[in-house]
Amino acid sequence: MRRVLKLPVIAWKTWANLIGLLVLGIVAVVLADVWWLKQNLPDFESIAEGPVPASRPILEHGGGKPPSSIEVWDPRPLSEIPEHLQNAVILSEDVRFWKHRGVDLAALGEAIQHNLDQGRLEVGGSTISQQTVKNLYFSFEKTFLRKWHELVFTLAMERSLSKDRILEIYLNIAQFGENTFGVAAATRRYYGTPLTMVTQLQAAELAATLPSPTRDNPATGTRLLEHRRDKVLRWLDGDFSPLPRTEPAVTTDTTGQPTTRPAATHAAGTGPAQATASTAAQPVSTVAGPTNKPGSGAQPVTAIASVPVSEPPASKDP
Repeated sequence: MRRVLKLPVIAWKTWANLIGLLVLGIVAVVLADVWWLKQNLPDFESIAEGPVPASRPILEHGGGKPPSSIEVWDPRPLSEIPEHLQNAVILSEDVRFWKHRGVDLAALGEAIQHNLDQGRLEVGGSTISQQTVKNLYFSFEKTFLRKWHELVFTLAMERSLSKDRILEIYLNIAQFGENTFGVAAATRRYYGTPLTMVTQLQAAELAATLPSPTRDNPATGTRLLEHRRDKVLRWLDGDFSPLPRTEPAVTTDTTGQPTTRPAATHAAGTGPAQATASTAAQPVSTVAGPTNKPGSGAQPVTAIASVPVSEPPASKDP
């Protein structure tokens, strides 16, 4: 006869004790994290206006303080940054920037699906708001805990800062190359021109630099950079109609009385076809959303985390 191995039967009280210990452990971890967040959540009201704060990489470059060289970092107010440069970055990094509350669930889902299809982690779904928080407060280690804290910080920041302020900070602290932070330092380094004189072609090239700034930038001139640049340039020329700002603008009707209407698309140039607008991210897919024409209903728009679905991952040549 075959001997049957009999395993000891664990009493139900033992199971109950084990489950109880597990629950207590989870509660302890949650409470510890809540305490950490309470102690470390920034006072975002303090950066809601005034000088642009330096990011962690900028401070590290300056030995704990902002670098004095304008060749490295030269923060400028949003009013001095050309709109076509703002639009190029939004189109490239976070096309639903004006609509979401800090997290773009659609872009995140698209990134997850792409990574599953490829069988490896190639892209993320971080928004401009999330990238701003990461640059200001976190290291670049890829851990679940860091992503969770980044999410909480992002949601808190979105409640305290206007979209214009978040965009202003991001454009001034994003990295555009080795020891080059912000759009002003980037235009000076790569083109030798003032920020206000940047062309649409140069704006597209700078936006195309963001996914991998130390490898693909105007100085290296890689094929992937050119591929991204040409995509962004087509968007700026009106091939796509991304989502407009949500803030209403005040105007007057034919009787001279003030009224409100949807704000004009934050675009460079004129006409409704002009375009507006992601730890390291590339392709996403196409979804439906409103155009910048009031009353036009739902139309196809390209949902872009940082580069379109037709673009190859950053690790590959186009």
